[in-house]
Amino acid sequence: MLLILLSAFLSLFNTESPIGSKILHTKVESSYNVSYNNVIDTLKKNEGFSAIWYNDKGYECIGYGQRKVFYRGTIQSPITKEQADEILRISFNNHIRIVKINYPELRGNKLLAVAHMSYRMGIGKINKNNLIVRKRPNLPKVDLDIKKLLSMAHSDKKFQVYLFYK
Repeated sequence: MLLILLSAFLSLFNTESPIGSKILHTKVESSYNVSYNNVIDTLKKNEGFSAIWYNDKGYECIGYGQRKVFYRGTIQSPITKEQADEILRISFNNHIRIVKINYPELRGNKLLAVAHMSYRMGIGKINKNNLIVRKRPNLPKVDLDIKKLLSMAHSDKKFQVYLFYK
């Protein structure tokens, strides 16, 4: 009986068993979802909500910082917070796709951190400033140039560093 219980317990940690892989997958997925929602909440907080079009550094924006140029004719002012949340998630998911194209080796929180950077400053600025570093000695395959990031002027850089290394 003890052997059966021990075998069942060990199967929970065996990723090749159906039970073990499901538990591991659920834990990883749950952790990712928590981080994803944390990023969305941070974007909402830092961008602020506007139900109507407003000027942000020469760009017409609405919701949580969505530029009109990307939504010309598709978003009518005013919008609700629920609509703005949906638009924000669609936009952020597009940034995740863009980051995956540029940095296919990024996963989990690292992917979310760089997608957050992309949302806030654009993938072009990330690439131009070499904020993501590949194949440096004694470091993981992909790393973040913290000194460069912290020297840049935007409000979320500490959150991005924290998320990247979480």
